[in-house]
Amino acid sequence: MQYGGNNMEYNYQEIIKDRMEKDPEFAQKVKNLREKRKMIENKDHALNLLGNVDDINIGRPTLRGNELVINFRILRLIGLKWNLASLLGEKAGDGIVYSIGVKLGRSLVSGNVIKGKDSKEFITNFAALIMNMKIGVSSIVEWKKDFPNIVKVDECVSCGGMSNIGEMLCHYEGGIIAGTFSEYFKGLIVANEVLCWGHGDETCQFELHAK
Repeated sequence: MQYGGNNMEYNYQEIIKDRMEKDPEFAQKVKNLREKRKMIENKDHALNLLGNVDDINIGRPTLRGNELVINFRILRLIGLKWNLASLLGEKAGDGIVYSIGVKLGRSLVSGNVIKGKDSKEFITNFAALIMNMKIGVSSIVEWKKDFPNIVKVDECVSCGGMSNIGEMLCHYEGGIIAGTFSEYFKGLIVANEVLCWGHGDETCQFELHAK
């Protein structure tokens, strides 16, 4: 399944609703997860960061990849986030993860992995690559002046389907967006996450600002 630049065909809530109507067992799992996520859970408990197979299937209904996602989260959230935070402090640790994403994003453009004859084609190719890499399903919510102002990422690899721990988690994905767009649009762009599964939402959303 492929979605284009603005991914107008993609609607996470509609996908979940349709599957719930067809599959009562899945519907009950969604209801259980949503009920559980009304409460903020202990962020220092590893299972709250990793999620389980059923919850990941809810958070990533088209991308899935349960076992790979869990292993990625072990490295990303437990290995990098916890260990860096214990050594450098939480903000410094998150900043390093963000900078890793920035480096990757810039390299994807400078290495011509993502390209386009105009910004529309570039955004379409960016969305396709992010989805093919199973990082998430990205879409442009708002375009302001010369670059996207608000970017949404559904089915996020870092947090799709996980518990509500009261915290924004997707520094890696934000870094990729910031680095990619900074390199392409020839200016420093930073991404600030404002919605996240880890914060009780069912999507990830980033506000972009030029520096």
